[in-house]
Amino acid sequence: MQIKLYNSISEELRKHWKTIEKKNFYKNEIFSELFWIENWYNTVGKYSKINLAFIVVFENNFPIMLFPFCINKKLGISILRFLGGDQSDYSSPLISKELKKINIKN
Repeated sequence: MQIKLYNSISEELRKHWKTIEKKNFYKNEIFSELFWIENWYNTVGKYSKINLAFIVVFENNFPIMLFPFCINKKLGISILRFLGGDQSDYSSPLISKELKKINIKN
């Protein structure tokens, strides 16, 4: 299992996001879709002084989970939270249906 952090919405992240979106367990969840996250960030998020922190989990170089996080500071403390703020009710990772096919060994 590999984990990669993205601090921006790059073309590489878009590719992984779309791969997971196609096989996401939670269909029809608008707040998990890339276009919604991008629009939210461009209209609200970037003016809120947050830093993007997308975490993608891979198994055999295939993306299986994506956590759309951001980091903001309050009173000098860094807080990791899901993107979307008060305008999102999703607040959960995108999880590929491929995850259940993976045999995770200790």
